[in-house]
Order: sequence, then structure tokens, then C-alpha cells
Amino acid sequence: MAESQALYSYDATNLGALRAAVSDPRFGTYMRQAGFDAQYAFALYLFNARMAKAFLFPLHMAEIVLRNAIDEVLCVMFGPYWHLNPSFRNVLMPGGVKALQRAIDRVFADKGPNQPRGQIVATLTFDFWSNLFRPEYDRPIWQTNLHAMLPNLSHTKSRHDVQNQVKGINRFRNRVAHYEPILGTNFTDVHGSIIDLIASRSQLAANWTKHHSTFTAALRTRPGKSGAIGSTLREVSDARPRMAAGSDSLAAVLAGYRPDVAPLVRLDATGVHDGALSAEAILAFIVQQALKSGGIIDLNDHSIDDVFAEDGKVWAVAKASSPASELPKLLKGRVRALVVCEDTSPSTVVGVIAKAHRRY
Repeated sequence: MAESQALYSYDATNLGALRAAVSDPRFGTYMRQAGFDAQYAFALYLFNARMAKAFLFPLHMAEIVLRNAIDEVLCVMFGPYWHLNPSFRNVLMPGGVKALQRAIDRVFADKGPNQPRGQIVATLTFDFWSNLFRPEYDRPIWQTNLHAMLPNLSHTKSRHDVQNQVKGINRFRNRVAHYEPILGTNFTDVHGSIIDLIASRSQLAANWTKHHSTFTAALRTRPGKSGAIGSTLREVSDARPRMAAGSDSLAAVLAGYRPDVAPLVRLDATGVHDGALSAEAILAFIVQQALKSGGIIDLNDHSIDDVFAEDGKVWAVAKASSPASELPKLLKGRVRALVVCEDTSPSTVVGVIAKAHRRY
């Protein structure tokens, strides 16, 4: 879904037919965000679809983990048939009673009477589970059960905090489920909240969900105004990195070099780039040399080449027009930095990217 890398022809006929199929009111949201560029708007439409798809698995896990956790609490409080227990129904607000009965009726109608509780649990909506964190259920359910149900929840957080978190996730889930635009969402915050909710119950389940989530890969495919999918290495690199000749002394280099800047690019005797070096690698070299000499080191006695001799080849080179989505592949193994060069001139450096880079 929305993943083809082949170019699509957006001629006038196709644009008109697609807009009619989607409907102008719905497509208007994307047109406004695209500055009324129809082709760019369709690229955003596809990005919206990719992000919705990427969130399905994390949302799936959050709902499954949460409803199973609540089911466990209700079984302890009201027995294995809590869905039929009048005492539980007396706790529920009228809307909750109706939602519960609708689920029971639906299961019994589809599968016959006397179905196991698990069928009811699976049929109840996320709205039902979310609403159980409303203030009305604080005293009868959560005052003594919240942290037992969510053992990893911070003790500074209350039922109200969980309610807000679950309500926000549920609201986002409903937008995804109803194919609504989600472009204005802070995707990183929402994904983080979903993982955090799962972690409050099971850190292992949260780690597994995060490991298999395609959220980060989908986020990288946000189109530019050209309609191209994703950013290029040029767009996400640190432009104009610090250059230094291999023969330059550490004293000269460090005089104007800060640890928070991009990796330093080394130049060979002919002025052509020959690798990248992080501030951490330089610091590690200095510490190593200082330990060898009893704690004293003259930075004028050591050059960038000396650091490279110790650090080894931990860098790679890539073309500026390469998609940023390739970064995980390019920065694999021992590679800690990427030198980004012009496509037509491999010797012309336009940027550098550290493995610890946070913008890609």
C-alpha cells in the first residue's frame, strides 16, 4: 500500500480523475498543506497512508496488551465471568453497560451462546477500555489496582495520567482506523507514547514492538515539494564540515573544534577527502596517549594521521542524491561516519553524517 517506487504519471486527466475519486472536500486537506500543488498533495496523501499503515502494529500491540491487563484485573475483582457479573455492571456507567451488552449480543449472535470470555474481550472496542480510566472508576477499580496492573508505571503517575495517555492513543487510533488525515500529528511523540504504554505493562513486549515497528522507516519517506519520496543524504547531512589535513597537529585542529559539531573530514596530501573522524575518536586517542606517558601529552606532537592510524577505517562515502532511507545500510557495522559527496564529483564533499545523527 502506497509503497511503489515507480513514478506515476500525474497528467491533467489522471489528476482530475483521482481528485474526483477521493473527493474535493477530503483532498482539500492535502491541497492546503501542499500549497495547492496537486501532485505534491497526492505525494502527501500517500505519505499519510504509509504512516497510518506503519502505526497499525504498534497500535495493535497497545490495545492487546492493555485489554489483557484490564481483563486480568477484572477477573480478580469480579471473577472469570466478570462480563456477566451484576456487581461489575453496577460499577459501570450507563454507556459502559450498553457497550458491554452490545459486544455480548454480537458475539452470541455470531457464534452462539455461552462463548468464552476471551471472545467478549476481543469484541469490546478500544473506546470501552479507554473509558474505564475515567474518574468514575478511580475508587472502585484503580486506587488499589493501577500499579499492580502496570508494574512499570512510574509511581509519580496516577490514574488521570494513564487516562490522558490512553485517550490520546485511542483518539489517534480512531483517526487511523477511519482513514482520516494524520499529517498534523507529532508522529514521534505518539509512537513514543504507544511504546511507553506497552512498557508500563511489559518492557519486553515494548522492546519487541519497537524492534519490529516500521514507524521510523515510514517517517523517512515524507515527500519533498518535488514529490520525491523521502529526503536525500544532502538534505539530512551536516553541511560544510570541518576539514583538516592529515598532517595537521591535534593542537591546531582542536583550537577551533567543538565536540558537538559534525565529524571532521581528513584531506590527503592532494587535498582530496580521505575519511572522517569524530570528536570522540580524537578524545579517545588523547586519553590513550596520555595514559602511556603518565598523564601528560603535547598535542603538537600528534597529528590527525596518528588518530586515523589508531582508529582504523570506520567511515564510508556516499552520493548526495542517495535517499536518506539507505542510512541504516550505509552506517552498518564499524562505520561511524558517512562522507557525503557530489554525484558528479566524488572529491567534492557537501556534508557529513555521524552514526549518532538524530535527524534521519
